Amino acid sequence: MEKTSLYYKEGSSDKEYHVQLDGGSVTVQYGRRGNALTSLIKCENCPPDKAQKVYEKLISEKKAKGYKEGEDGVAYSAPVNPNQVDYHPQLLNEIDEETAKKLLYDDEWLMQEKEDGRNIGIILKDGKAIASNKKGIAISIPEKIIQDIESCKSFNFDITLCGELVGDIFKTWDVISFTGFYIPYIDRYKILKKLIEDINSDSIKITKTAITTDEKVALYEEMLNRHAEGVVFKRKDSLYKPGRPASGGDHLKYKFTATCSVIAGEQRKEGKRSVEMWLYDGLKKVNVGSVTIYPNQEIPIYGTVLEVKYLYAFKEGSLFQPVLLGERDDVEQYECTISQLKYKREIEEEE
Repeated sequence: MEKTSLYYKEGSSDKEYHVQLDGGSVTVQYGRRGNALTSLIKCENCPPDKAQKVYEKLISEKKAKGYKEGEDGVAYSAPVNPNQVDYHPQLLNEIDEETAKKLLYDDEWLMQEKEDGRNIGIILKDGKAIASNKKGIAISIPEKIIQDIESCKSFNFDITLCGELVGDIFKTWDVISFTGFYIPYIDRYKILKKLIEDINSDSIKITKTAITTDEKVALYEEMLNRHAEGVVFKRKDSLYKPGRPASGGDHLKYKFTATCSVIAGEQRKEGKRSVEMWLYDGLKKVNVGSVTIYPNQEIPIYGTVLEVKYLYAFKEGSLFQPVLLGERDDVEQYECTISQLKYKREIEEEE
């Protein structure tokens, strides 16, 4: 089998393109780096000479568009079959500031930093690691992360590491499979901490964690001062429960800044770098304003799910000063609901 991996990076564009020639078959996988890739069969059970020509033509066409072998940036792992992925993350409900401050002084809860990363899991099975987004779809991630996990002698068993990809660093906060679902989180955290110490990788770090009240208060204040995204509180005795509870739960998040997932609409005017934003209010879609697309960002395709941050929402639903953070391939349109919004206080509206 022959394989060629090509990459394109310019401005906000960061794409990968993989071509495989296997006898009389040619397959490709492509998409933004770090996202789930689209797979297509370009030639199946063709005469070998024809398949070879298709393979070479695809490579030539991509190189003509600026794609290169070898990368100027970080090498990413090759895509894998999504059917191989078995990742079911534990998702969080959001709390308000008052509840967050109460949990700071509750010894039953620890606190962790919440960064603006992508929720992923890394499944190690039979010595091979696969990365998945929170929807259970295989994705490519920085290759060094995969290599360091596969080569660590401490990982001589099947495990799943849960965490988030922050830039080129995997920040992990939980380990399952090896520990099972039946021991408290504080014990899983201790096991995870030892594993990450053993791996000793610059590409894999444990999520910053505060366990005592003094540690929680200090970390909370430090994160506020540097305008971090938010914090996560976890009950020390909680068990691993995949999915999101209908309300409450043993793992809760509090965001210092307001963010939400929206559906990209049409460009407001031809030639203008802004698109409408839409959310679901029940079964009805409502417009919540528009967001500017900066010159170093690609104009999103209609219907794409976008992540935006904003100062607050007005009661009629429009967002004040929205800023595009990026696309979300791990969020469905139906999840883009108006219930996400944080509204401006009555007293501020009167002013």
